[in-house]
Amino acid sequence: MIFQAVFGMMFTVLIALEFKHSLIIIDTHTAAPALIAALAGASLALGIVYWLARDQEWRALEHNQSGSTEIR
Repeated sequence: MIFQAVFGMMFTVLIALEFKHSLIIIDTHTAAPALIAALAGASLALGIVYWLARDQEWRALEHNQSGSTEIR
């Protein structure tokens, strides 16, 4: 479980470094409003998926730390 946490943190740093080097810059004066709305929706969806996955991971960790041997 510790390996998975460390591995996840390392990939988070690598992804952050990639975003630092490849920022998306859009000219808001020439971009269509639909494009901006689509990018905003995609960003929101990614954030929600990340939040749900992180919440599920925290619940699994809490369940494992509670000492319960119940299998679901």
